[in-house]
Amino acid sequence: MKLHLLFILPAVVLLQSCKNELKLNAPYKELPSIHAVLNPEESVHMIRINKVFLGEGDANQMALVSDSINYPAGEITVTMERFVNGAKVAATPTGNKSEITFRDSVVTAEPGAFSRTQRVYVTYDVLYGEGEYRLKVKNNRSGNEFTAKATSLSNNIPSSYTVWYPFHHYYGDPDNVNNLTDQNIFINYDKELANNQPFSIKIEPKANAILYQLEIRLHYYDSLNSGINEYHYIKHSFPRLLTKDAVAQNNQGPFLTYNFRRLDLLNNVEIEMNNSSKPINEIVGRKMYKIEFRVYKTTEEYLDYLEYTSPSLSIAQEKPLYSNFDDKKALGIFTFRSTYSIEREMAIPFKDMFAYSSITCKFKFLTTGNTLPLCN
Repeated sequence: MKLHLLFILPAVVLLQSCKNELKLNAPYKELPSIHAVLNPEESVHMIRINKVFLGEGDANQMALVSDSINYPAGEITVTMERFVNGAKVAATPTGNKSEITFRDSVVTAEPGAFSRTQRVYVTYDVLYGEGEYRLKVKNNRSGNEFTAKATSLSNNIPSSYTVWYPFHHYYGDPDNVNNLTDQNIFINYDKELANNQPFSIKIEPKANAILYQLEIRLHYYDSLNSGINEYHYIKHSFPRLLTKDAVAQNNQGPFLTYNFRRLDLLNNVEIEMNNSSKPINEIVGRKMYKIEFRVYKTTEEYLDYLEYTSPSLSIAQEKPLYSNFDDKKALGIFTFRSTYSIEREMAIPFKDMFAYSSITCKFKFLTTGNTLPLCN
């Protein structure tokens, strides 16, 4: 299990140098580092809680010792309640719970600056996409409590979520393997638009979210020599946009606009394929079959957190350490993010584009008719 995002704050706390008010060799004081960025769409919700200081010594060496950064099993209780208009309401739509309790668990992380044994706090309860959640982390041994509140984000697809594209209608497409709801709409980015216009995807910002990021996923499968198909996707990520970047267009919106061109997709596929670990001689052929548009959105608190934890360009590096916990008794963040996606079939010319293009044909992309064109 990868926990890169969960390592950001401890890395900042333990490794940041120069003038910070916190001293690495200071006497022990309970100041936990808490990373709780929850997504109502996900089935598992995980919170990371670490000790910041255990005692005198080299912080880098202490970070490699599990007991130096993890609280013992059962020492921490993590709960969450939900409020609407100031009144306490059900915390989850299933089971009518008024309080969600996270259980502690141990996961093994990838090798790095921190101990591979990491204690996390997990719940499988379903979360609402609206209302204010209040998080409480209690140390059962010391009695110290650390609290924060955050507004949840809906994962519903807005009615104004639009993908502007030239589309084709095809019936009985032989590669229609996804059984999507609308089988008649197929995306085609094979030809550039008139007047050298880029393709555009437009999103209307919604309440409570301030930071948006679009990701296009090109889904494909590898046909292997063994006769087995392996399914993968290639990500094409766009820069993050803020709600203030939204602009009204044709008396509609305002919209956040992401632009790209045919060549952008081809170049990105080449980069990702070059990084693939699958030897090309093990592949009979591979074929594109589905395109997915995923939008990630999150809150102003998370934007602040990213700015606080980004590397400083100042020589002094006098950056404060981020906290949205009450009275800053804990370092870290409690907030929400959300993800929604739209899937579409790929038109025949669009799928064939990867087989015929001089940029991507070397990766054995098949045409819709399962032929492998010569790569010039």
